[in-house]
This record gives sequence, C-alpha cells and structure tokens, in this order.
Amino acid sequence: MRKVNFVHVIILILCLAATGYIIYMRPVSSVVEKSVSLEQTLAQLNEKYRVTQNRLSPRIVEELKLDDYVFQTYMQNNNSVSLYVGYYFTGKKVGAAHDPQICYPGQGWKLSNKQRQSTTLKAGMTINYSSIIADLNGKKELIYYWFQVDDKTADNTFHQKIVLFQKQILQQGESNAFVRISTSLNDQTEEQAKDVLMNFIADFYPVFYRYSTN
Repeated sequence: MRKVNFVHVIILILCLAATGYIIYMRPVSSVVEKSVSLEQTLAQLNEKYRVTQNRLSPRIVEELKLDDYVFQTYMQNNNSVSLYVGYYFTGKKVGAAHDPQICYPGQGWKLSNKQRQSTTLKAGMTINYSSIIADLNGKKELIYYWFQVDDKTADNTFHQKIVLFQKQILQQGESNAFVRISTSLNDQTEEQAKDVLMNFIADFYPVFYRYSTN
C-alpha cells in the first residue's frame, strides 16, 4: 500500500483553505463612470493626426458589453494606424474583450510570429503587450495589443485578471480595457511598421493613461 505523504497533504489543505478564503473575501466590483467619453479625451490627438471614425453596430457593442469605445484610423504623412479600445467601467466585465488569437482566426485571418514584449516610454510608463502578424488573402498587418487595468498593462487576459484582483483587494481603480493598434505590412517593412506603431503609442498612451487612472 502506498504511503501517504503528509507534507503533500498539508500543502493541499493549505491551498484549499487559501482558495476558500480568497473566494469568501473576494471584493465586490464597483462601477465608476467617466465624466467625458474616451473619444472626447483622444480628440487632442487630432491636431497631429487626420482621424477617421469607425462605428461598431449596436449588436457588437452589446455582445462585447462595452461601456465606451473608440475605433478610429489615424493618418500622419503616409502612415496609417488603426486603433480600437474597448473600455469597461467595472471589473465585473473583465474578460469580455475578444483576444485577437480567438476572433481573428474566426474571421479567416492567419496569425503568426506572436511575441510578448514590453516597452517603457519617456514618461516612465511601462506597457506590457503582445504582437502578432495577421494575414488575410494577402493583406498583412502588424498588430500590437494589451489589456489595461487602471494604471497597469498585461499582455494577456489571465494576467489582467490577476492585476484586477490585486487592485480590488487594495481598493484601487478597477476600470479595464482592451487596446489594439495595427498598421499595414503591405507597403512597408516590419521594422518600419514597428516604428510607426511605437511613435503612435508614444502620443496615444500618455493621454489614455490619464483617462484610465482618473
């Protein structure tokens, strides 16, 4: 008969007790609405970029449980960047956003070269993000995306949920978002596309950060 490893039993009991405590003590999510829309906040970028607005259908807005969003194209010289931000006022909706690795293949896109990366802006803000290349019938795009919780970023939704839980425990901000930024690879090299996205992020993120943390 196999001997019982009491150390493993004790560890299991402690893990179960900790899990039960976390579930019991899980803080209640709250809704904190913004006084201005995200679109109004990002309007200050209009002085530097030519902006084209796109609209999601009411059905998609309902499906994604969006509290606010922007879906816009930013043009500067010959460079074009597509921005989508799905924003949520409460932690209850964390996970409502669709990861590109799920929704893009469902629309026929082929994904490749996924990487997890991090960049720190001059203002000292660090962004943890994922990058992928998407291809649909010869149309290629470089995509950067991340999940936001208050002032923190995560390159995947699992990490986003961990950050949210920590924020809730500490009673800090729990507004959260999915951010996706992309540019074409058909008329430029990958290195050029990276520069285009990073230059846009340097303009966009400080504005978005203030919106998210206020």
